[in-house]
Amino acid sequence: MDSTQVAEKNVFVVGSVGRVDGWPFMATNEAFKKTGNTGNLAFFTAVQRHLESYTNIDFHSRVGASGDVAVIPCANHIGEHAGNRARYEFCNDFPGSVVAIGLGAQMALGGKAPKLSNDTLAFMEALASKSATGAANIAVRGESTRQVFEKYGLEKSVTVLGCPSLFLNPRRDLGRYIQGRINPEPKKIAIAAGSPNPQGKYGTTEKKLVRLLEKHSGQYIVQHPINSIKLARGEAGQVPEPFIEKYRDAIKPAMPLNRFTRWFERRSRAFFDIDSWIDFLSGYDLLVGTRIHGCMMAIQAGKPALCLVHDSRTKEMCQTMKIPFLEIGKDDLSCLDNGDFGFLAEYDWAGFDANREAIRARYIEFLQTNQVPASPYLAS
Repeated sequence: MDSTQVAEKNVFVVGSVGRVDGWPFMATNEAFKKTGNTGNLAFFTAVQRHLESYTNIDFHSRVGASGDVAVIPCANHIGEHAGNRARYEFCNDFPGSVVAIGLGAQMALGGKAPKLSNDTLAFMEALASKSATGAANIAVRGESTRQVFEKYGLEKSVTVLGCPSLFLNPRRDLGRYIQGRINPEPKKIAIAAGSPNPQGKYGTTEKKLVRLLEKHSGQYIVQHPINSIKLARGEAGQVPEPFIEKYRDAIKPAMPLNRFTRWFERRSRAFFDIDSWIDFLSGYDLLVGTRIHGCMMAIQAGKPALCLVHDSRTKEMCQTMKIPFLEIGKDDLSCLDNGDFGFLAEYDWAGFDANREAIRARYIEFLQTNQVPASPYLAS
């Protein structure tokens, strides 16, 4: 392929921001509306750092020419929960080619493929039709998502690459670096916080995670919903009391409500830029939790992480990228009670590195095939 021709393409990155500038000085409402779940910042930041040059646009923009490329950093947009009208309309109207990176399907563990809305099916078909070369132009998170595309006859349009946040840290030996820093008796453990639901299937697990952080000088890092971030940032006065009660019942049921709001502000954190998040986690020995991108931030900080998987999207990402995980409801989670995470030192971190390098090579090839120049940050 002629690299000069590739460089002449206008590349547009579609969607949210990679970081919220000035976020420490913003009210949570203002910062959150720029990104939603703060875990989204992980793959948006990664994609932007992996491209040689680009212009940011949103899904309502009507720009570009027939030779241009639109790159969409994606989350779990394939599922019964997803509304994809704006994404479909953008793909349908954009005059050039379209590339999706990190697209995932959401369904229960061991469950059937999700029943998709007409808008979601139209979005998938529109994406598949927008390849510049006829090659795969949709990078999906794992095998479960690939199978959903296969069910609808679109498997030739997809390739499995995990999440681009795997390459935020430029180290080529990241796994072995992590292995060399593992503390078999971790003193400081951070938690990638889940969602508050005391009656939910995983309520017991979340309580155990909170007890773990209290024993190990930990912090409870929240990503979603917005009210949990408000509590973390000292904005309890803007949070409905029923929400606070529900959250309290989910993780600290014996604590009076006024004490709980003070506890939450003291023991939890939220971030609206990835570098601050990664830097913060570099001061911890370990991160454990149910949020895959929260776990990924610890990995990128050069620290071990253990993901507690609870649905197909978290499991397929851990399997694709070889992130250590245990499955809630299936695997032994006694480590949450006894604090013994020594098994992470025996994890195949060299295999993590080899797999990561193989994905990186396929990722670069995927970008080049779709006429999107990769940045030296990714390619060197």
